[in-house]
Amino acid sequence: MTTVTVTNMAELQRMLSKISGEGLKQAVQTAALKLAERAKPIMQRYPGPSHSPVLWSSPRQRAWWFATRRERGLPLEYTRLTDPMSKQLKYSWEVAALSNGAVLGTRMDGAEYVQSSKTQWGQHTATGWGTDEDAVKELERTGVMQAVVTAEIDSMVKRMLK
Repeated sequence: MTTVTVTNMAELQRMLSKISGEGLKQAVQTAALKLAERAKPIMQRYPGPSHSPVLWSSPRQRAWWFATRRERGLPLEYTRLTDPMSKQLKYSWEVAALSNGAVLGTRMDGAEYVQSSKTQWGQHTATGWGTDEDAVKELERTGVMQAVVTAEIDSMVKRMLK
């Protein structure tokens, strides 16, 4: 067990100010980047085979799908990753630093209908596509979130005590 004895009140105030100042900002930034990197492979996981029959979100969507496939001379059955219409969502996820944390995101058109907990279409839910919310829950359930945050706080305190 590590103990710290501080007899100088000014020194204690200086050390504690680092917790709410730049030291805390750095710890939050580092923890956020690490958590985003840990969430990335979760979001990149592809589910099993597509749900059958397809759960179209509307008759218009169904009509567009078949018309587009015919126009492009493609078979009516879609094949994930190798299909010419595949956008290969798995490879589009990226982590970026923000001034107050980090973000894991994709710029792929339509990704929100596949993996957003708020806008996921029924077909993708039925197929088993994980969502952003699922990734966060997995990091919490497995203890990864707590471990990363705890490690960064410990590191911040150690830097502060130097």
